[in-house]
Amino acid sequence: KERVHLVEGRFDEATFQDDLPFRYARFEGATSFFQTTFEGQAMFDFATFTGGAEFAGAVFKREKGWATFFRAVCDGEAWFDGAAFHGEVKFTEMRVRGDCGFWGTLFHRKATFDDMMVTGTTLFGEAAFDGVATFVRTRLDGPVEFKRASFTSHVLFDPERMGPGGLALAAVTFSRGINIEIRSGDVSLDESTFAAPSVLMGSTEATRVVSVRGANLGSLLLTNVDLRPCLFAGAHALDRL
Repeated sequence: KERVHLVEGRFDEATFQDDLPFRYARFEGATSFFQTTFEGQAMFDFATFTGGAEFAGAVFKREKGWATFFRAVCDGEAWFDGAAFHGEVKFTEMRVRGDCGFWGTLFHRKATFDDMMVTGTTLFGEAAFDGVATFVRTRLDGPVEFKRASFTSHVLFDPERMGPGGLALAAVTFSRGINIEIRSGDVSLDESTFAAPSVLMGSTEATRVVSVRGANLGSLLLTNVDLRPCLFAGAHALDRL
């Protein structure tokens, strides 16, 4: 295993033209890839960030490649706000011991967050998911924010582990006909919009939709979910639900 050891690494606005094999790398102190451009594949598998990681505004340009953070560990905050992933990205089993932000992040292809763990707040507000997104066994211990995010493809959630009180999809736009699979737990859809025929399906009877207040539900089909605790105040197009 080739190991890279960097202290207070700052790569702001840099451009990496080739593949970047930072597997098993150790980044000590504050590390910043602010507005960095990755033209090749970016591989941070098993990397350790001891003082947080900044990827805000970074651009991962390779459409047929991927960016990977498999089993990376971040002791501190991890920020990907405003980043753009043009290829597939994997955060599988990544550990963030602090807050983690994807506010306004663009995911043009598949985004995998399976088995990821964040101990602090996780922000996905205004993020755009153009490809499949999966959150299987994702453990988010702090508050989770998806406000004004948008999804245009299949998405799989595991709400039991995603924030205290269940999964809140507030003011989210589902702009195309998509499938939303909820493995178990509670989900709320307040003020969300389904612009095309979509299906929200539970996998067990333990899947509960607890609130759709102010949501536009005319294009939504619900299947295998418990609606007994659901709040419907101000919801639109209930006659077509």
